[in-house]
Amino acid sequence: MKKLFTLVFLCLGMSWLHQASAQYQLVVAADGSGHYATINEAMSAAVAAFEGGFEGRVRIFVKNGVYNEPARLGSHKIEYKYPVSLVGESRDGVIIQCGNYKGLMDNTYPDKSEESDYYYGNNQSATLTINSEDFYGENFTVINTKDSTVYAAGIYVAGRRQAFKNVSVKANRGAI
Repeated sequence: MKKLFTLVFLCLGMSWLHQASAQYQLVVAADGSGHYATINEAMSAAVAAFEGGFEGRVRIFVKNGVYNEPARLGSHKIEYKYPVSLVGESRDGVIIQCGNYKGLMDNTYPDKSEESDYYYGNNQSATLTINSEDFYGENFTVINTKDSTVYAAGIYVAGRRQAFKNVSVKANRGAI
C-alpha cells in the first residue's frame, strides 16, 4: 500500500510540474537559457503571435535576472487589445531597469515620426510601458535608475483591465 501511495504521489507531482511549466508559452532568461534573452523580444513575439491569428492569452515567464531595457507592450500612441501575462520568478529576483528620463532623445521610440527627433515626455520616460487591454503582471521589480534631477517614471499604463500583483516600483518623481 505504501508503494502504491508513493507511486500515485509521484505521478501526480510530475503531472502538476508539467502543467505548471506548460502554462507559459514564452520564457525569458537573461542568461540565454529561455526562448528570449530580453523582455522586449518576448513582448514583440507576443504581438506577432496575435497579429498572426493567435487567440487566447500569451503568458510570458521571466526567470530571475537583471534586464537592462525599457520594456514595452505598446507605447504612448500604440494601443493593443492583446491579453498578455508577464510573470516573474520572484519579485526581488526579476529586475527590469533603465535610466530613461523626460527630455531624453530616442529616435528608436515607436511613436517617432520620420520628420524630427523624438524626445521623451513624462509618460515615455517609463521603464515599463503597458498599453494593452487585459494585461496581468506579477512578481517583478521595476526601477528607473535615473537620478532625481529630472522626471523619470517607473511604469506607464494605459488600456483597460490591467492588474499587478507583488510588483515593486522604484522611480524618481513618478512611480506609476
